[in-house]
Amino acid sequence: MVLILYIESGSGSLTLARNIQFALTQDGIESRLLSLHDILPAWLNEALFGNYQRWCNENKTWFERIFRSRWFYPCLYTLLPLIIRMKNKGKRLETPSVFSNVKTVVACSFFCGWFSNYWQKNSSHPRPVYGVLGDYTVSPGWNLALERLFIPMAFESPVFRAIRQKGGKITASGIPASLNQVHEAGEKGCVMFSGGGWGLHLSTTSIESLLGMPSVTTLIVLCGSNRALREELNARFRDPISAGRLVVQPYTSEMQSLYARAEVVIAKAGGLTLTEVALCGKPLVINGYLPGHEEENLRVFLRHDAALYADNDSELIKAVQTLLSSPERALTLKRQAAALVNQQAGAIVSLQIKKDIKHVDA
Repeated sequence: MVLILYIESGSGSLTLARNIQFALTQDGIESRLLSLHDILPAWLNEALFGNYQRWCNENKTWFERIFRSRWFYPCLYTLLPLIIRMKNKGKRLETPSVFSNVKTVVACSFFCGWFSNYWQKNSSHPRPVYGVLGDYTVSPGWNLALERLFIPMAFESPVFRAIRQKGGKITASGIPASLNQVHEAGEKGCVMFSGGGWGLHLSTTSIESLLGMPSVTTLIVLCGSNRALREELNARFRDPISAGRLVVQPYTSEMQSLYARAEVVIAKAGGLTLTEVALCGKPLVINGYLPGHEEENLRVFLRHDAALYADNDSELIKAVQTLLSSPERALTLKRQAAALVNQQAGAIVSLQIKKDIKHVDA
């Protein structure tokens, strides 16, 4: 069995884990999804992840400095075992029983990779640990002992060199996504406005501005798990909702039909979201990013002319109008974005793991 570990920070890591599980199932490989949060003590969950969403909402810019730092994660990884012993009465964390029944571990976050190695440090039969990137860049946090790291496309990084020096391999697979290419052009004037799993970067002023555009016939707003925002929008925009011009959508895993409706997509620069939009062949406007990995995602897509970027409402209106009125510009963005993704990414990850497992069993 393959254990797929993810973290509960937004929906990206879980979505990535589900996409990997889907690909493994297609190849007849048994797997299990498990949240790292379910097997860490409460105090450690709080220390590592407790304030992350609040910091994201407040747009703490020091995230970028941490993301780029070469010393932060080595220091953290050195201190973590010491902190754990101090908090755990001088003992290591007990290895979760699930590790005894798996052949390999797939980590959908570098924290999942680090703890997988930590729990297996003294094991007589350590299971190989694979990592899968869900962004178009790599954090120094991935400087770990890995069997293999699957990356979105071919590029080089000091992190990859460090992994190779530890005996690991790097495979450019693409980011696994379970969505299929959408062949429909979408409903004329239909715009999807996505805030990711947490419903970030969705302001009422932006929604009002978009509804003020005659060319926007339908606006679908994806609020994710942000219940307060959803209730606010339902109360504030009763008339356009009643008229069917505005759709306020809570979190859903059924994205295929929503992408099919959209003529243009607006979203923040989450790696899985960018991948899904590109695979579905929709022109993209990026309206925000979280400091660090998402800022790097934005730079990759802009550098390849695969998206437009809108830093404020006036730029957002201009970008959406451009894509609704210029099929040629929209087509260019779609083609450039398609070159950055791989529809077969999940299959590549699954087949490589299957091949490696057979090699070990032999």
